[in-house]
Amino acid sequence: MAFLVNHTFLTLFERRALLLLFRPIFALLVYRTIQSCPPQDQLVTDQEAEEIDDSQRDQEPEEHLPGQGDESSDEEGGSVGEAVDEEGEDRMGQMPGQLQAENPVTPDYATKKAAAQDAIKALLGKEVLIKHKNKTVTWTVIEDWDPVDALVEDDRAAYGLTSFNAKEHSQNEVLAQLFLHLAFADWQVTLEKMNEAIIQHNNKSNSKKVKLFSPEEFLIAFGLLIGAAEYGARGSQLWDTMRDSQGGEHWDSMVPEANFNTHMKLYRFKDFRHFIPFAYKSQTLKNNNDPWWEFAEAVTEFNNIRNIRLKMPCWLSIDELMSLWKPRKTATGGLPNISFIVRKPKPLGKFFGLLSLFF
Repeated sequence: MAFLVNHTFLTLFERRALLLLFRPIFALLVYRTIQSCPPQDQLVTDQEAEEIDDSQRDQEPEEHLPGQGDESSDEEGGSVGEAVDEEGEDRMGQMPGQLQAENPVTPDYATKKAAAQDAIKALLGKEVLIKHKNKTVTWTVIEDWDPVDALVEDDRAAYGLTSFNAKEHSQNEVLAQLFLHLAFADWQVTLEKMNEAIIQHNNKSNSKKVKLFSPEEFLIAFGLLIGAAEYGARGSQLWDTMRDSQGGEHWDSMVPEANFNTHMKLYRFKDFRHFIPFAYKSQTLKNNNDPWWEFAEAVTEFNNIRNIRLKMPCWLSIDELMSLWKPRKTATGGLPNISFIVRKPKPLGKFFGLLSLFF
């Protein structure tokens, strides 16, 4: 059959004839090969049987396999495979004599709070020393105090602003009128006191006289103080004359630049800023050697206004605020209302008391 090697010389008809001739022969060879091999299912069964024999052959005679109960265990009333002791605890997976691990119990919030309260009660009547740098403060532990005669407030609608009707003023003036209602007992009286201080200054000074303030100028000056908060610029830069004299590059902005010069001249605003504190000076307090004589009446007026024109609830939350002060030449900058509190991070400054209202 060497002629089959070079089959390119065969015609198409001869190739088809050879394929028809050898096809039955190839089919017969494949059939005999399959018959000589063992069935596939039988091979799998034999392999599983050998694995089972090997696993049983590896076990020792005395070793008990889990799940294989014997007669002795059945007679005692329980299967060894269940591995349940007399107390009903499952000991599967544990070595003989091994105790069951206990789950740690995390105390809840109520337990922690009760423990903290017990610790505080144990300190009642005792003194506790708190040290800060070189200072020591002694605190005495006392019991909690709750007011016995606490007032019950039912009429909550009456709280807030009183003696002011917003409907009596136009929409353009209502906020300005509200400011004057809460800032001054009578703003015209404050204006008169400021002009009196200007008159005293003009009588004692030989320099240029200061012009008295009209009611319109007085209100405009306070309006400029409030309006300055809308601009991110220094006070002197709010007047165009000062900004132009300082030079520098100007940038276009969507927000219009401030030009307070159209409302009040800069020198005039400086006069207002200089003389407005004189409206609260008290000669009576000065004669009594009160260090707050220059500003005490402003605080008194502020508190009286809130007692009369604001109805407050009886529950208040007290807090504090320390405003830092850094004098350059003297210890306190020559100001009598500057406090020195050691326990503050910056001990020198103005101390304010804050009240939060609960409605």
